[in-house]
Amino acid sequence: MAESACYKSLHSFDTDYTADAVEWCPVVGYQDLLLCATYQLVTEVALCLLVHTACCSIFSITGVSYLTTELLSYCN
Repeated sequence: MAESACYKSLHSFDTDYTADAVEWCPVVGYQDLLLCATYQLVTEVALCLLVHTACCSIFSITGVSYLTTELLSYCN
């Protein structure tokens, strides 16, 4: 019988778009940095277009209360 896992969310953040990748920085001294890549696909039926919007945001996660600060965000 499979053992069930129990997870607890420490913080949540609405990225507005679908999260594609989330990665922690592995460099010593910068492990508080988190990168979140997101995307949104929108179909423009009248124009026969598929519009792709991608964003990349870098967050700093600090302190015992896991305070989140968005340091940088770029969208195409």
